[in-house]
Amino acid sequence: MSDPVYVQIPPTELRRLLDEAARAGAEAALRSVADRLDRTLDLIERSGSHKAVLTTREAAEYADVTPDTVRAWVKRGLLASDRGGSAGYAFRKGDLDDWIAGGAP
Repeated sequence: MSDPVYVQIPPTELRRLLDEAARAGAEAALRSVADRLDRTLDLIERSGSHKAVLTTREAAEYADVTPDTVRAWVKRGLLASDRGGSAGYAFRKGDLDDWIAGGAP
């Protein structure tokens, strides 16, 4: 048996491939996978996790806290951000991921 090969496919391309396969035959099984993928894409879209830069509100949703909590973390120097002028703070998603993975309060 050969070693497994892992391929990274963007979710939208995977969705297109599943739809194409469903039209070609294996309808029920592929429809179930496609439905689960749709739910995952919806969660990604609503969380803002597909974006590289998040607003305060998006960062709060992503971290599952309130926007006030995110602002408090910034004011206390616990979370890095860029000042967005009248738009408020801007957070790099990668920084937020690292901060959460490191045991954010």
